[in-house]
Amino acid sequence: MIKEALVRLGGWRAPILFGGAGDFDRWRWLATHALDGPVRTLDAGSGLGAFSFHAARHGNEVVAISFVAMNNRKARRRAAILGFDRITFIDGDLRELDRMAPSLGQFDQVFCIEVIEHVLNDRKLLRDIASLLKPGGRLLLSTPYKFHRRMVDERISEVEDGGHVRYGYTFEELREMLAENDLRIISESTITGVITQQIDNLMRLIRRLTPNDRTMGWLATFPLRVLQPFDRYATRLLRWPPLSIAVVAVKQLGDLPAASPGRTPSVPASATRSPLQGPS
Repeated sequence: MIKEALVRLGGWRAPILFGGAGDFDRWRWLATHALDGPVRTLDAGSGLGAFSFHAARHGNEVVAISFVAMNNRKARRRAAILGFDRITFIDGDLRELDRMAPSLGQFDQVFCIEVIEHVLNDRKLLRDIASLLKPGGRLLLSTPYKFHRRMVDERISEVEDGGHVRYGYTFEELREMLAENDLRIISESTITGVITQQIDNLMRLIRRLTPNDRTMGWLATFPLRVLQPFDRYATRLLRWPPLSIAVVAVKQLGDLPAASPGRTPSVPASATRSPLQGPS
């Protein structure tokens, strides 16, 4: 109930701060590229609804799908506090998005933030998402960079148990997968550098020491977020690989050739290590 009280005090932006420092980075990227106004938005893998709240605040009609029913219950309570009545929270499995499609309709944009790395059949998920986009609609997608420095307690699972089933992707891999579904990338970005990664690593370490109190790590590391404005400069100086990569892709009209997304964000040469290697 403490967080609900913070929502009452801080408004729709408060839930964005409830996650790690990296979650805030992802919101800043999404806020730059998301469509405003009376458009239909699908939040595919909505978690606790922070990005859905952003979309609703900016005039979108939102459908939010999460596999975790408890997350949806919390998100519905917070939406009610915030007065957002144009968000529909659905308890659903994105691996069966094709079965849900007839009841969902078409969307002007889809958020898929840190989701595809959890799904074994990622190509099917992207195909299902593409089928829900209107021609000219856009997909905002972020996912871990394949060669990021491994985070504290990061592990890869061979089964879909809620964790990551792969370390991540490269821009080249995303281009190929999206092109298969007539999605043309118009923007490529890197997200979360060395400072933010270390803030979240510290939070994970504290949570390891206090397994029954997840709030302690968040409270202890929250003041360190004042350092995040320096993240870009420190990351370039240290040539540190990003934690995540992000793209904006547009559903093509007919069979138009895919255009170049422009200059690909540089990734440090030191980031081309094998994904099986841990941090140096």
